[in-house]
Amino acid sequence: MKKWIISIVVLVLLGLGAFAGYMFYSEKQVMNMEIGDVDLSRVPDGEYKGKCDYMIFTCRAEVSVRNHRITGIKLFEDRDSKWVEQAKGVARDVLREQSLKVDTVTGATITSKAFLKAIRNALTKTK
Repeated sequence: MKKWIISIVVLVLLGLGAFAGYMFYSEKQVMNMEIGDVDLSRVPDGEYKGKCDYMIFTCRAEVSVRNHRITGIKLFEDRDSKWVEQAKGVARDVLREQSLKVDTVTGATITSKAFLKAIRNALTKTK
């Protein structure tokens, strides 16, 4: 019986270790992810949707474009957290600058980068 319990504990610890390793690796990938920019003069009027899968989460963006200008951005993520709400501040900066070359939100850097990538993915899926 003791060997069986020890085996289960070892398996759980190994699983947790693997999960932690995956999360660390994913976090590092997002931190180093290139966002790039988008030439808005090539984006026709329309509504565009994009997403960015990162770690175990998915960020989604809905972007409106009129006259080659971003006129609206809605951001979503499949979880609720203070980082998600903070990171949504990048939408305001993208609208103001009309560029994806904006600073990430301090304290929510990874989620900010994922939102920026989702916006870029939306804008590069033109019709």
